[in-house]
Amino acid sequence: AVGCQCCLVVDGGIRAYVMPFFTHELEERNVSEGGTVSLIARVEAYPAVGVLWHRDGIRLRPCRQYDMRLESDGSVALVVSGVLARRHAGVYTCTVTNEMGQVSSSARVTVKPQRPSASSAADGAGTTSSPAMAPKFVRKPRSTEVVEGDSLVVVCEVIGDPKPEVIWLRDWLNPDYYDDADHFVREGDGPVYKLTIPCVKLDFTGAYSVIARNVHGEAKAVISLQVYAAKVDNKKPLDLRLDTRRHSGTGVLTAPKVVQPLRHLRCCDGDTVTFECRFNGQPEAAGTLQVHWQRGGKVF
Repeated sequence: AVGCQCCLVVDGGIRAYVMPFFTHELEERNVSEGGTVSLIARVEAYPAVGVLWHRDGIRLRPCRQYDMRLESDGSVALVVSGVLARRHAGVYTCTVTNEMGQVSSSARVTVKPQRPSASSAADGAGTTSSPAMAPKFVRKPRSTEVVEGDSLVVVCEVIGDPKPEVIWLRDWLNPDYYDDADHFVREGDGPVYKLTIPCVKLDFTGAYSVIARNVHGEAKAVISLQVYAAKVDNKKPLDLRLDTRRHSGTGVLTAPKVVQPLRHLRCCDGDTVTFECRFNGQPEAAGTLQVHWQRGGKVF
């Protein structure tokens, strides 16, 4: 007989780790040129978060004009001083991230010129008719675990102006480059896009990404797909004892060997975990193998 073991660590759940979420989101602002505008939101999360600010998809960095704040009570703020219509008008996005995930909140800032001229009025009319907005995920795709043979639909929702071009990649390559390209069906004309796999295979395991682009920027989301082998009939327990009556010839038998041991896992309260190991042995004895699972020395 052979065996292997691993350790499962269960954290305190929601009290220990909290995915970021906004209790107060950004709100649209109107400001006169030359003035100061403040964008304020409030977020709850644990552990500590990192905060990024973007305007029309372009990352903003702290400087004299951009004052970025993160308070201990969860308040996040961006204060923009000396506002100029052409430089500071647009859609501002605050992205908050920690180990559990990330969330974003967006709001438009409209800047009114102090002394509108004929040319500036014309520019303003052009801006109103075709507002600039980099692609943004309203709903991101999610990492998935499936069993071979299952059907899978990966869904995301993206907005942007102009409407972004959306492409799907499999391990950073276009699925059309693979021999099994016909197994991947891309659907959607916005804002909802789908990647459908009617019959998942084991070798479809990997990283999948969706990229949305327009003239103002791009947004990208990456997920992992884990495909597990279909389970054999578990109704009859497998017996690890090798029966020599089923063998002819010398009667020499090979004991099972663990080829993929159990792995240590970490999760939170309420999560679902899967333990998996692999072993091999003499093929003729496969029908007489018995598997026992134990926790803390006690058999399930």
